[in-house]
Amino acid sequence: MLWLDSCIGETFTIPEKPNKQLRKLFIKLSEKIIEVVVPNRKFNISKNFREGDSIKVKGEYNKEKVFQIYLLEKRNSTESWDIFEWNSGNVIQEIKNDGNKITAWRVSAFVGAQMKEGIIDVKDITAKFPIKEGIPVFVKFYQKEKSRSMFSFSTEKKSRVNILSISERTDGKLWDSFPENIGIVDHINKEKGIAHFIVSKEIDSIIKLNQLKEKVEIGSNLLVKLKKVTKDRYSYYIVLTCRLTQQESTENLFKSFNGMVKLSGSFGFADDVYIECSLIEDHEIEDGNFVNGTAIINYNKKKGIWGWKAIKIFNN
Repeated sequence: MLWLDSCIGETFTIPEKPNKQLRKLFIKLSEKIIEVVVPNRKFNISKNFREGDSIKVKGEYNKEKVFQIYLLEKRNSTESWDIFEWNSGNVIQEIKNDGNKITAWRVSAFVGAQMKEGIIDVKDITAKFPIKEGIPVFVKFYQKEKSRSMFSFSTEKKSRVNILSISERTDGKLWDSFPENIGIVDHINKEKGIAHFIVSKEIDSIIKLNQLKEKVEIGSNLLVKLKKVTKDRYSYYIVLTCRLTQQESTENLFKSFNGMVKLSGSFGFADDVYIECSLIEDHEIEDGNFVNGTAIINYNKKKGIWGWKAIKIFNN
């Protein structure tokens, strides 16, 4: 039985046994890293080791496919969490307690084309460097898989990302792990000082007008970096960076249109394009007028379907 490189994880308790401390151990197998839970008193772990320390273990899977540890010893290493790789990422957001003190940071890590996200407590950040939202960092993390064991201590429905360590990444830029997208402004609310833009049928968001150095109008192109936020079954996007751009979207968001206007109260339609009342008034459009212009894709919440909304009228 070979020695396996491993690291010491955190302690925790379960509601059924609040006085019994358990300890996570991370073990590097040939194809993956696994998490194993043992009683904290076993092997005198708390006495001899600290979280992140390098160890080596001997063990194997039993008939129930639970990994059993037989021996545990110290392993020399110059780096904490040394069985985990460094990944590029960014600090996303500060987390404060009721006393308005920063207690943790939300951090992203990019693995291939996939974004991982988790939280690290301030007390667990050993490297000393200025931390603020957006800064580039190197990240070590462990993603806990859904447990199939009858001894599962978790009620989590999704895999959880544990941020183990972060360090300064001096060759990066603010928010550089997040991809840039091209959004098109389709609505401006001057009273609230916000503009709504759409990137695709799946992605849209709002930006405060005072966050932009230049004046925007309906149809303006924005170069944006966005972060997806999911709460329960609802998700939305918040803006990390935003500026005007001359780049054109590759999404099918625009089309030219022309046709005879059919008014319905204060608004109207030209073929399948919705024309809101402000455009009707600005261009003094009457029922039966022939118009042409530009339309942007638009979602009708009441009907639950996508359609087209005029953003510019060239003549009438």
